[in-house]
Amino acid sequence: MVIGTIACLLDDLRRLRLLESKQLDELVAQQRKFRDAQALVHELVRRGWVTPFQANLLLQGRGADLAQGSYLVLERLGQGATGQVFKALHRGMNRLVALKVVRKELAADAETVGRFYREMEATSKLEHSNLVHAYDAGPLGATHFLAMEFVDGTDLDQLVRKSGPLPVAQACDFIRQAALGLQVFY
Repeated sequence: MVIGTIACLLDDLRRLRLLESKQLDELVAQQRKFRDAQALVHELVRRGWVTPFQANLLLQGRGADLAQGSYLVLERLGQGATGQVFKALHRGMNRLVALKVVRKELAADAETVGRFYREMEATSKLEHSNLVHAYDAGPLGATHFLAMEFVDGTDLDQLVRKSGPLPVAQACDFIRQAALGLQVFY
């Protein structure tokens, strides 16, 4: 882990606007209580002021990765072949979103970016209660993003891995919900 000084950490927190000014003022006043930046970050997690994901990036010296345009990354939800999905907060709207970001090393691949923009366009045209809604999309620094409705909970794959096979009635209900969403395409 790359851990800077407490002063550097406080500068990062201020620059990235991860905390409210009142919280930051409190930390500045109490900074001598902490033996090092790692102890301060652990206290921030304990207080619920930063997430464990944010804490790890801060301790690695990668706090800048938490600020993605208008979005503040809270945690990583998953990843796929072309990118990652994060739980993020749109700062101006105070809205939680699922933020899909193309991996930077693939952002220059015209085929990957083209496929991503086709997905964005298709997603933006869909309206159904069984589908997530697209809110925002476009270039983001050296990469591209799609901000979608955040739905709290677990996905079906994780549910089955954790609990085992579903009862037939529950499985049928999940299939029905998926089919209702898919009928939008036809």
